[in-house]
Amino acid sequence: MVVSDKDSTLLLISGGIPLTEFSDRKDKLEAAINRRITRIEEGPDKRYIQLRTAPGNTKLPTRAELPKLPRGNSRIALGQTLDGPLTVDLALTPHMLIGGSTGSGKTCLVKSIIAQALAKNYKVYLMDLKGGIDFPRSWQEKMCDYADSRESALTMLSYLTGILESRKSTLQDRAQPCASLDEYNRRYPEEAMPRIMIACDEIGELTDTAGLDKPIKELVTAIVGKLSTIARLGRAFGIHLVLATQRPDANVLPGQIKNNLDIRICGRADLVLSQIILDNGDAAALPKDIPGRFLCNLNDGTMFQGYAFENALSKKGGGLS
Repeated sequence: MVVSDKDSTLLLISGGIPLTEFSDRKDKLEAAINRRITRIEEGPDKRYIQLRTAPGNTKLPTRAELPKLPRGNSRIALGQTLDGPLTVDLALTPHMLIGGSTGSGKTCLVKSIIAQALAKNYKVYLMDLKGGIDFPRSWQEKMCDYADSRESALTMLSYLTGILESRKSTLQDRAQPCASLDEYNRRYPEEAMPRIMIACDEIGELTDTAGLDKPIKELVTAIVGKLSTIARLGRAFGIHLVLATQRPDANVLPGQIKNNLDIRICGRADLVLSQIILDNGDAAALPKDIPGRFLCNLNDGTMFQGYAFENALSKKGGGLS
């Protein structure tokens, strides 16, 4: 029974039916209400189910522009869904894994995320072993700290794990310890610390040990150890990982890192690759001819068109280009 229908949101009495069963019957529900269901959520209490909807003929654009930055220092916009922008709160879900086959739009999405981080005055650290061809020269030379080899990446990550430990001490060594960077910055605005984003467009170039000799494998082991520490502990101290790769299997992304990357985003993929990234095969149904079309694990699976890097924001200054 529908209790209310307001702003494209239907509130239903659940009748004791679990949320998963509503999700399983999504197609039948859409046919019954003649709308697309974009999200199925619990209502204000367990008696209700909430359906976020869009008109039945709504389609995602093949190119999406980000008109403005999302509010809140920790919020980053990923792209356009059927019912509006998809944003993530890094204070809650601090790290991202972006996967998908060649040409799916991973690099463009990574650049859009970095551009927003720079506009919000994050300190950005960029690891890139592909020769720098995908990123603006200004990012490499002055706006980001830049590593282009395993050796320089390890130096960077060693420095950042030191920053993590320093922030940990700073937050804990107060008369009333702070539980998070946001709490610390609210209580001590004169000592506010920026969020830190560590981005790598192809993490496999850093971490895959296939065919490497022993000294390089030892270097990679050290890199993986630093990444693992940041993945486990970075959230409270405002240090975030954005890691992209074609195929994040165990050879490329060990479980101690991957298990802490709560935001999973998959572009064009086959069934096996979708399973590796999302733990389900849903991304195999994404269109093969639309770069930038992704499926995210948030809200039990959300399809979106990633925001283009070359958008209106890059024309307004603020360190986006």
